[in-house]
Amino acid sequence: MLLDEGSKLYLTFACLIIQNFETLNAGFQATNPDPTKLFQELEELRDFLVQKVYRDFRQRWLLWLLNYAKLGAKFEYDLKASNLSAERKTAIQQRCQAFIHEAINQIDKRIDNTSMKMNYVKYLAPEKCLSQMRPRFCDHPLEKLAKDEKFDVQKVANQYERIHMKTKWNEEFPDSEIPKDPVKFWTTVQNYENVV
Repeated sequence: MLLDEGSKLYLTFACLIIQNFETLNAGFQATNPDPTKLFQELEELRDFLVQKVYRDFRQRWLLWLLNYAKLGAKFEYDLKASNLSAERKTAIQQRCQAFIHEAINQIDKRIDNTSMKMNYVKYLAPEKCLSQMRPRFCDHPLEKLAKDEKFDVQKVANQYERIHMKTKWNEEFPDSEIPKDPVKFWTTVQNYENVV
């Protein structure tokens, strides 16, 4: 098996794909992972895989022709240099392309509305909410989330607009420093109903 050129091709192909998944899995298993960053990386991995087998990213039904799928430069070089029959080469290419297609489907199952909502979380980061350059709530993606979740949009907008009125948030935290961790920040902010 180890001397089989076909097995070597499968390993060459799988190596890059597996490295990407292992890196992503390590991020999800970290002690304090940033969920928005992880879901962004998951989407980037899906996009990376989509570009390998689909001709047009927006029209994923348009598969690349087998000979044009991007299965990796080393794989392509080794495939061309191998002594395998044309039928076996084609079968290997088809299985690799099917593997990528299934990986995309599995990622898509994990990227649902929850990940789209996670994308909104980045707008709750303290540095964004307290910035003088932040967008008005009506121009903010959080307004859409508030509507989708059937919150009182006006109440949320008022809270959002008033958050920066308390000018000395840093005094509310140990070491007089506003935490970058949104959970720590918002846990303290929730105690100030009249301000927020």
